[in-house]
Amino acid sequence: PFNPCTQLNYMNRTILIIVGLLCAVISAAGCNSAQTQPTPEVQKVKENKETSDEVIKLRQQLHDEDPKVRRNAIDALCELRDIASITEFTRLIKDVDPHVHWSAANTLIKLRATEAIPEVIKLVHDDNSNVRKLAVKTLGYLEAKEAIPEIVKLLQDNDPLVRRTTIMSLGKLHANEAIPEITKLLNDSDPGVREQAVYALGNFHSREAIPEITKLLQDTNWKVRQAALMILGYFGDKEAIQKIIDLFQDNGPGVRSWVIWSLKSIIGTKETASEIIKLLRNDKPEVRKSAIEELNHLGTDNKELIPKLIPEITKLLQDNNQLVRLMAIEALGKLDAKETIPAITKLLHDNDAYIRRSAVWALGELGAKESLPEIKKLLKDEDEQVRKNAANALRQLGVPEEEIEQAKNK
Repeated sequence: PFNPCTQLNYMNRTILIIVGLLCAVISAAGCNSAQTQPTPEVQKVKENKETSDEVIKLRQQLHDEDPKVRRNAIDALCELRDIASITEFTRLIKDVDPHVHWSAANTLIKLRATEAIPEVIKLVHDDNSNVRKLAVKTLGYLEAKEAIPEIVKLLQDNDPLVRRTTIMSLGKLHANEAIPEITKLLNDSDPGVREQAVYALGNFHSREAIPEITKLLQDTNWKVRQAALMILGYFGDKEAIQKIIDLFQDNGPGVRSWVIWSLKSIIGTKETASEIIKLLRNDKPEVRKSAIEELNHLGTDNKELIPKLIPEITKLLQDNNQLVRLMAIEALGKLDAKETIPAITKLLHDNDAYIRRSAVWALGELGAKESLPEIKKLLKDEDEQVRKNAANALRQLGVPEEEIEQAKNK
């Protein structure tokens, strides 16, 4: 699958942190990866006790009937960097046990065993799809450019996991000659293949693929839509702006955040805010709510936008949807919109207890001392949480505890 280590060119800071962690995991995988301490055999060799005999024993264990023994032997010999066992490691890629053949392939990668390339190339035609997948993965990591013609053939493999891994390996090999074939896979039946193809074409800086990638903004799989958003943002494709904005209504996890990221990459933060402000008037309440949320984030990170955002969000204090109103109140409180204090104070008398709770919280955040009389009235509200929020707001505004207690008992 897609190797995130190759995507560092266009990720924002938050994504860079996540990708860095993923890259660390990938780099750490390999010799003895499942163990925290060296095996006794490895420890004995490292202590120079009966070294040759112990190594011979480990090599013999590569033929053991127990797959766990074979796997442990692979890990131990990998840790010892036993180059003499490379032929055996290559053979074990075809092992019947998935853990064994995974360890064998990973060991060849870890040892940078380029001498194994000719034999590994032969494995890309194996009848077992897992073997083909491991072979093509290994060739990618070993930077086996001489294998590119054979690897390209696997883009048509009947196993989608093989096709995904093939795309990844061709990306690692910078195989620009594979761009036309990878572009065809944007229409693959497997969503994972389509997603991988999008990322690969981004890595190849293949701007000629932009029209086909843009079509994937309407893909049935949210991960594919998200990948398309990311790459179009990376390419800075202005022709896709409206289609990207339309995806703000997408319910896929994280898709809306990528809409914002892509827009900021293409037209900048200020223009992105302008486009999202338009969505405050959308017919769908969930879109209005999400627009408020994203504008809140934009304003928090870019203070110069706040004067433009506040009047637009304030209008939604009278929205016909409860969640939209609650989101608007919260955003105004977080944006320190003191000019909205009179409008929010009126909401202390709203029939909806949730609105009163949120409004009194916001007034505390805004330091609304002019609203103290109205806030004190809520100490006797019929809703317990409203009463608690009112008391907390009064404390924020510097009202002594004794005075709060007196107001409760009046």
